[in-house]
Order: sequence, then C-alpha cells, then structure tokens
Amino acid sequence: MPETPKKSDQQIKEPARTRPRPSGKLPVFKFVFVMVVLLIAFNWFFYAWLSNPDEPAWSAFFDGYLAVNAETTASVLRYFGEQGVWVDDVTIRSPRFSLGIKRGCDAIQPAVFFAFFIAASPVLASRWRKAKAILIGVAVILLVNLIRLVTLYYVGVFWKSAFEWVHVEFWQMVFIAMPIAFWLIWARGQQMKGAVKTS
Repeated sequence: MPETPKKSDQQIKEPARTRPRPSGKLPVFKFVFVMVVLLIAFNWFFYAWLSNPDEPAWSAFFDGYLAVNAETTASVLRYFGEQGVWVDDVTIRSPRFSLGIKRGCDAIQPAVFFAFFIAASPVLASRWRKAKAILIGVAVILLVNLIRLVTLYYVGVFWKSAFEWVHVEFWQMVFIAMPIAFWLIWARGQQMKGAVKTS
C-alpha cells in the first residue's frame, strides 16, 4: 500500500501565513470617536454650566476654585519676597501689578482632556496604571498652571509690553500641547514595557 506523502514543515506553516491579520485601525477609530464625543460633551458642560455666571451653583464652585488658585499664587509670590501682595476675590493685587484669574487660567480643560486621553487610550494597560497616570498627569498640569500664574505676574511687573504675548501666545500653546504630549509619552512608555515583557 503506497504511503501518503508527509507534508513538510513549510507546507504545514503555509496556511498560518495566509490568514488575514486583524486590522489595527478599529481601535484607533474607536479612540478618535470616543475622544471627539467626550471633548464635545465636556466643552458643552464647561461653557454652558461650570463656568457660566448665569448658573449660580456651578459658577460659585468655579469661582471658588479660581479663588484657591489666586490664594495659592499669592502665597508663592510672598514666599519669593513680594511685598504687599493680597487677594481680592479672584484678583491678585500688589503695589506693582494686579493679575486677575479668569476662565482659561484654571487648567481644568487640559487636565480633564488628559484624563480622557488616558482613559480612552487603546494602549493596553491596567486600570491601576491608567488611574496612576491620570493622577500624576493632572497634578503636573495643575503645578504648571501655578507656574504660569506666577510667571505672568512677574512678566506684568518687569515686562508689561510682552504680557499679552506670553499670556495668549506662549502659555495657551503650552496648555494645548501639554495633554497630548503627556499622553504620547505615557503611551510610548506603556508600549515599551509591553515589548520588554513579551521579549
């Protein structure tokens, strides 16, 4: 009885090579869609409710948050030796300059956007890692916002002609780029950790 010819290793592996690979586009599209929905929803909430002076309950909370920023900034300025610094509602005043803290100087939006980037990210990571990244990233963003307020005060004191440029052009661009940059750094780090574990 003739023997059935055995398949070579190459023939056995051949079907595996011809299997279609799962598309990597779906997680990316899902991420983009979720981010667009979250950003639109939060911006609507932020402008229509949270920072809207016509909504007393929310605006009281928002103004309280701005007042905390003003008090913290004033404390830092006093630590650096500024004399006669005091806070009037949400305005930092001194004999040399007055700095009002208004909507846009609160860092709430970039902090929330960063949290959305991490939470919706298609990068494989545990919930604990994502929560840890959100806590650290938000803390850093709020710290950078404090640095922004302090530097704006000193720019107003020593270089008043450049105040609008530093305020509008420089710091706003920093806070637009920061959540994205932080997320990319985190995602790259998670990918590298996954590659090390796999190897």
